[in-house]
Amino acid sequence: METAENVRTAAFDVRKERFSAFLRNTDQKEIQLQATLHGLQQRAPTTWRKAIDPNQEFRAYFVGAGNGGLEIPFAKAIMDSRGTKNGLSIFCEDVSAPMKEEFLRNAEAAGLTETVKEYAVVPFENPTYAPRRADFSASSHVWYYVQNWKNVPRESNSLAKFQSTIQDGGVGLITLYSRQSDRYEILAYLHSLGKQSTPELPGEEIIDELQVLNIRSETNIVDAHTNVSACFQSGEFNPTDEGKLLLSFILRTYWNVLSEDVKASVGRKLTEITERNGRLQMIFRDLYVWIFPNKSSE
Repeated sequence: METAENVRTAAFDVRKERFSAFLRNTDQKEIQLQATLHGLQQRAPTTWRKAIDPNQEFRAYFVGAGNGGLEIPFAKAIMDSRGTKNGLSIFCEDVSAPMKEEFLRNAEAAGLTETVKEYAVVPFENPTYAPRRADFSASSHVWYYVQNWKNVPRESNSLAKFQSTIQDGGVGLITLYSRQSDRYEILAYLHSLGKQSTPELPGEEIIDELQVLNIRSETNIVDAHTNVSACFQSGEFNPTDEGKLLLSFILRTYWNVLSEDVKASVGRKLTEITERNGRLQMIFRDLYVWIFPNKSSE
């Protein structure tokens, strides 16, 4: 998905109220934290043992760190498991300076200021940007915006660049919505109505490209849930102000600019999804793509 840098930045700098509405109505961040910690233990036990060993240095690197909604709780969980923040180093990248400022405030509140060694404000795919290497590298729901990885030679491919950040014996993780996700379904539907110029990127496309690049990976699906009851009143699709913010986030499109016909169509699709799920919720099926270095001890 080719997305201009200013659009990527605006998605978080200008529209944070939509993201806040999403966070109020989802368990995705909590589930993702637990799934990431569990996945490290199961898929990269050597990395996990290093992470929780206070006598070893452990480095984590985050692509698209944003304000740290997942990254800071992850670092806090590792610090708590180690019993100390000594030896724990966090490195970050994002395109948004305001997100960096918010991240640093959140890190300070969590007692992790000294642990954050770097937060680069630059597009990951920028050829002049040389990211740090780490025991654990992660990109949580931001690869939709990263460029230069599909049908791109290995020497300039962003997926290969991501793999290069993983130290021998370490592991990387990219999370994206799966084609099986309700969010992917509704975004693909919006695209079919001509209201999304670029179709939603499913995580399965990452897998295809990793195979082309001969990069070893493993995958699993994790379900999270988003309460969309704010989109319904008296049993009918009729979003409240909260629901409009939530829909704007889910659809990556400001709800109020859509035509009444498109709104009605989206309402029918969302009603279909919630009836299938048996409750006023969407199931966000995330594809977890675990990536290993070429020479891994795992």
